[in-house]
Amino acid sequence: LTNCYSPGFRESKVNFKTFLGGAVIDHSIKNFGQGKSTPGTSNENLFFEGSGFFVIRNPEGNVSYTRLGEFTFDAEGVYKAKNGATVQGYILNDKGEIMQGTKSISADLYQQTALKGGSLDIPTTNIKMWIDPNNGKYLGKYDDYEIKGDGTIYGKADGGKRMVPLYRITTRNFHNSAGLYEFKSGQFIETEESGKPVIGCGEI
Repeated sequence: LTNCYSPGFRESKVNFKTFLGGAVIDHSIKNFGQGKSTPGTSNENLFFEGSGFFVIRNPEGNVSYTRLGEFTFDAEGVYKAKNGATVQGYILNDKGEIMQGTKSISADLYQQTALKGGSLDIPTTNIKMWIDPNNGKYLGKYDDYEIKGDGTIYGKADGGKRMVPLYRITTRNFHNSAGLYEFKSGQFIETEESGKPVIGCGEI
């Protein structure tokens, strides 16, 4: 069952069990292989190439996972998915290190954990790039922003000569992605079968 015209759609392979006068679905396997990129509707949209999912949080605070990166900043500068869920990220210090409270997580530890397929339990946050109404700048001091391949969002100032890391977009993967439950089209939640999330590996 395929749908090549819906970004983020996952192909399903289905086995049918026949019985007298008809058939019933016996087993369904969802394909989590890399899909094709499609043109976005905004420069704020993302495409994730590799193994994993973007992490989004609905207004009730529940986390889900998606491959559909049709994200945009709302009027208050909050980075959101099309369904209104907020895109999750990490706050970075000026060295680009992930902050956990007042402590920083070194890039080496983060990468080592990713390579070993382990989970790194760091709280995520909503990504907010509000524009100061007094001077029209992002966060009051940046002329523009740029999202790099590792998911780092930089604030740009002085005509692009100064770039400061602000957030890193969170990605997660699962040892058994086929065990995820698709509760809405293109949106998944973890199950006992999928296992706990680990760090996503890929390029944005």
